[in-house]
Amino acid sequence: SYAMSTIGVGGLVVNKKREVLLVQERFAYFKNYFKLPGGCLDMGESIESGVEREVFEETGIRAHFRGILAFTYKEQFRFGHADVYFGCLMSLDENEEDQKITYDPGEIAACKWMSLDEWANSPEKHPVPITLHLARLAIDVLDGREQLLEPDRIEV
Repeated sequence: SYAMSTIGVGGLVVNKKREVLLVQERFAYFKNYFKLPGGCLDMGESIESGVEREVFEETGIRAHFRGILAFTYKEQFRFGHADVYFGCLMSLDENEEDQKITYDPGEIAACKWMSLDEWANSPEKHPVPITLHLARLAIDVLDGREQLLEPDRIEV
């Protein structure tokens, strides 16, 4: 047997009002739960380009990768395969702050901006523990108390 893993990414997009971009999946395990936009990397895709693509596909918002907040590993995820998930901090350029949210209603039920501080201080809004951790880490990074992880590149 061969090792099989999926690589997932979630984009914690913060605007200049310190709001976070959240989506509600149409067919979700947890109902009425807003999460970070994201998904799986395509074969050969980098974390940076993958999270930017996923955020755009799910929300219509062009956001830019700043760094990795944290990552998780689940040994048994889908179909018995392992999963590595990277939570990434993302931002908007000054001229991109007024982008209109657009999403596919076949995949996404709702999409909204919410106060990052409110989201980070509402444990009941986080049925998956990593999102609460990412929200609090993002605040610490934005306030200068923590640093982002940077993906290393090794040429072979």
